[in-house]
Amino acid sequence: MASILEFIQVEPTSELTKQIQITAEEQRQYKSGHKYNLKKFGLTEERIRQDCEQIYRTFLN
Repeated sequence: MASILEFIQVEPTSELTKQIQITAEEQRQYKSGHKYNLKKFGLTEERIRQDCEQIYRTFLN
């Protein structure tokens, strides 16, 4: 997040940092009510994990 704030030239205040942390925690706990049928789209969980491996490694670890 620091690199984004630096890029947009925003000085992170304690209030902004607190709000970012609150939003991040809310997003981690969010569960969509939508249900998707992977087979309907010709997909499997393994295929998605393989195709999105770089994203998982970069953003979810």
